[in-house]
Amino acid sequence: GRVVHPPVAVEDYQTTPGDCITLINLTNEKGAHVFYSLAERMPKRRFLGVIGGYGHQIIREDLPNVEILPHTPGDRMAKDVYARTRVLLVPSVYESYGRVAVEAMCSGIPVVAHPTPGLKEALGEAGIFVDRDDIDGWEAAVRRLYSPRIYPAASKAAAARAAALDPGPELQAWCRTVEGVAARGRAG
Repeated sequence: GRVVHPPVAVEDYQTTPGDCITLINLTNEKGAHVFYSLAERMPKRRFLGVIGGYGHQIIREDLPNVEILPHTPGDRMAKDVYARTRVLLVPSVYESYGRVAVEAMCSGIPVVAHPTPGLKEALGEAGIFVDRDDIDGWEAAVRRLYSPRIYPAASKAAAARAAALDPGPELQAWCRTVEGVAARGRAG
């Protein structure tokens, strides 16, 4: 069998990162509680929540440092979301891979994530992993990323990981496999 990861072309998602701490898809499963807890603990930081395309969205309007964006199509994510993001939060209870994390890394945006197998595979050494129930750990990780000594290295690692995940070779190998199967089918 051949594994083909969701293809993310770096040039499709590259932008200059902004200054928000962002969560995409404000459901309990995606970690809305982590997002809102951090916004409460860090009132001087800007938070950006993006309504997801599925699941019960948890919308709080009582935090002045939180802005909620409507569901954003994939082709607008770089301009509307990643260009406003400094740190991406992915405290999901489950991710098969973590496409939004890879998309963010295309712009050198560090990702703090719950250590699901899919996120560990996608983020590799560039990921910053904290258990989704350890709010103190999430706060410490995000605060570290505001250090002028820490952020540049984390950003560089994220961009390098995204570049290493270039889907070209994997897609070419998949095409060769499919063409081989088709050729064997014609030969039989």
